[in-house]
Parts: sequence; structure tokens; C-alpha cells
Amino acid sequence: MEVDELLEFYFTRPTRPFAGVNYNAEEADTWIIGVPFDATVSFKPGTRFAPRRIREVAWELETYNPRRRADVEELPIADLGDVPLLTEFTTLSKLLRKIAATASRMKKRLITIGGEHLITLPIVSGLLDPLRDSLLVFDAHLDLRDEYPMSAKYSHATVMRRIREEVGVEIYYYKPRAFSKEEHAFLKKDYGLHIVDDISKVDDVGKNIYLSIDMDAVDPAYAPAVGNPEPLGLLPAEILEVVKRLGEMGVHVKGVDVVEVNPMIDVNDITSMLAAKILLEILFLLYL
Repeated sequence: MEVDELLEFYFTRPTRPFAGVNYNAEEADTWIIGVPFDATVSFKPGTRFAPRRIREVAWELETYNPRRRADVEELPIADLGDVPLLTEFTTLSKLLRKIAATASRMKKRLITIGGEHLITLPIVSGLLDPLRDSLLVFDAHLDLRDEYPMSAKYSHATVMRRIREEVGVEIYYYKPRAFSKEEHAFLKKDYGLHIVDDISKVDDVGKNIYLSIDMDAVDPAYAPAVGNPEPLGLLPAEILEVVKRLGEMGVHVKGVDVVEVNPMIDVNDITSMLAAKILLEILFLLYL
């Protein structure tokens, strides 16, 4: 399927694309998409509204970086818009896998604004090669439950377990802090799962990665509006330091997602603003 067909059938184009990026899909080497999905949220629903709100607040942030002498608006990035609002994961999964596979075939980097964390499963399934690529996750939680809630095999709390079973890529967690007994036991017996407890150990993640950022990795003082807040989290700057180190190591980032922002419970948009700022800074770090 060609890009024009993809856009026509699957995307609602944003009237104000993320941070003013203005390349078209063919010319750009990075695509931004939004996935308004929160059907499996188990605590505080509302992440379906995040793609729109993060785009809106991004327009209030300055896009020029004097340290790098560049403007995000000048980078070869296209915002394709949001996929349709779906409440049934099987249909959404097929759609996201097709979009990710198209991005991979056309050698486009894929940036996704969620939505809840379950969206990562079909995206990495279509985008990554399990023999060459790995997944680096910022998340308070491991998301390794087999079922959650009861009988639910596919949810935000099972996504990384399904990725290990169905995709097979190795997963590296950066400083997770919330463990269930079941997840900890699974972590210990699966040699494809790794805990990175210091920035110096980021060197082990490999040369081709996908970066998944659940905003609950950040301390709730900085990101209160998330689906499952967990105290004693990261400082926002620590995420960017890790991404900067990846760039210095020459790691190729094939895709990024930012998930679990819930604008419905945000305070003065600070969580949405932080997500937008992290995305802006990551775009600079990926290009410059």
C-alpha cells in the first residue's frame, strides 16, 4: 500500500501538526502518528485524549534549540495524524502492525503518541527484527503479568509479556520500581529481560532499538496525570540523558512511543506539556 492510500484510509490529519512539523509523508524520514486508545485501562481512563492534547500544548512550546542551532519545524518530520478511535484491540493491532511494517519497508522512523501502553505490541511487531533489534523501556512497572484484569491476556499490564512471547525481541527496562511477585518470578527465568539500573549500563542495549516511554516512569511530582502513578520515580532530565548517551554511542533508534498520559486528570497540562517537551528534545537528539 502506498503512503497516500495509507493516509486516506487510516488517518485523520491534524489541523495543527505536532510542534509545527511540516514535511509531507514521502519526503520525511520520521513519521509521527497518534493512537487514541484506552480500552484496557484498569485504573484511570482517559489516555485516548492524549494525542490531541499533547499536540495542542506542543504549539505553546518554543521549537528552536540554540544549543543545537536548529528548529524542529525544519527537521524532515511529518505528522500523519491519528488513527481512528477503536475500542477493540484486535482490529487496532492489525492496523498498527500494517502501519509499522510500512514505515519499516520505507525506512521511516516511527514516533507514536499514545494512548495506553498496549499499543507498543503491534508497533514493535511490525517495526522490529527480533534478531537485530531490542526494546528499551522507561516504565515504573514491568507489564509482565500473564493476565490483568482477570482473564485479560491483552492489556497495559501484560504488554511486555506478550511482546516477549509473540515478537521475541529482548527488553531492557531502565530503573523500574513497581513489581508484582508474578512479574518478578517471570523476569528471573526469562533471559531476554534485563534491568538497567545505571546509565553506564545503557551501553548494553544494542545498536538498533525501539524506545518506549510510559510517562509513569517519571515521578508523579512532574507527571501526575498518568494511568497508574507510582511514587519515587525518575527526574525528567534523566530520560533525556539516556537518549543523549544512546546518540553518543551511535545507537540507531527505529521508533519511539510516549504513552499513558491522561489529560482528563491533568493539572494545568503539566503532564501533557512534559510529554510534548520530551518528544521535542528526543527529536533534536535523534537528528543532531
